[in-house]
Amino acid sequence: MSRVEWWIASRYLRSRRASRFVSLITFIATAGVALGVMALIVVTGVMSGLQKDLREKILVANPHVRVLTYGEGLRLDDWPRVLDVVRKTDGVLAAAPFVLSQGLMSAGHDYAEGVAVIGLEPDTGRMSVTGLPRAFTSGDLRFAAHSSAADGGVVLGRRLADRLSAFPGTLVTVVSPAGSRFNSALGAFVPRYWRFEVTGVFETGMYEYDNTYVVMSRAVAQRFGGLDSAVSGIELRVRDPWRADRVARVLEDRLGFPYRALDWKAQNGSLFSALKLEKLAMSVILLLIVLVTFRARGLFGKKTALET
Repeated sequence: MSRVEWWIASRYLRSRRASRFVSLITFIATAGVALGVMALIVVTGVMSGLQKDLREKILVANPHVRVLTYGEGLRLDDWPRVLDVVRKTDGVLAAAPFVLSQGLMSAGHDYAEGVAVIGLEPDTGRMSVTGLPRAFTSGDLRFAAHSSAADGGVVLGRRLADRLSAFPGTLVTVVSPAGSRFNSALGAFVPRYWRFEVTGVFETGMYEYDNTYVVMSRAVAQRFGGLDSAVSGIELRVRDPWRADRVARVLEDRLGFPYRALDWKAQNGSLFSALKLEKLAMSVILLLIVLVTFRARGLFGKKTALET
């Protein structure tokens, strides 16, 4: 600040004998504005950091955009054609098919856990759609099982692995709801049991991923979910995550019905609604600070009139 600015500031803050009361009010108003601005800066910084941290954690195992379809089967049968269209779309950096299913997992104990089964392309992180390959504490996404008794390899979230005591090298049993068949002798549906070897453990920092996700290769997940050669959808990574909704709209226009595209913000709508509400509260705080500022300017004008 220059000497002139310091002189103007001290002129309004320094009191005279006839206007000490007005100077006290001016000091209180100035302190209120300073505290309000400080609070706004702190809240803005916290909100920006929180939003960035949430985005990074959400996108560890969640793609920027998912291309799905309407219908009872929720399956893409002509996914090679859709994948070709997606890869040719401007702004798309990587795309791959995925399978989404559910199951019941046990590690040989009395306790079983409901899990979300995700089928992905084996990947070591070179052209991955998500940041999951970089979140492993042990193993990777190659799904390389060494046991001949296993139907394949799977990787688990850390929290799920801790609860089931299932670590790399452990054999786990997963019940597939899609493989159930009717047994005429028993008069009931008998589920199909799959044996997998745990080949890795990942930790993303997001409770939902670490607590329920079981990831296996896409080919095995297709058989596990009873999809044959179909997949659940196409997931993709775009150049700018904050413009993923624009890419989603372009894909919907190109693919047409019955295809739909959901960006990562739409998939986490409730979370971002809460963030918008907090931003609204910050706007109200800013409005109050502006009002206090105008009030302080009025006090400065009163002081000048009294002193003259």
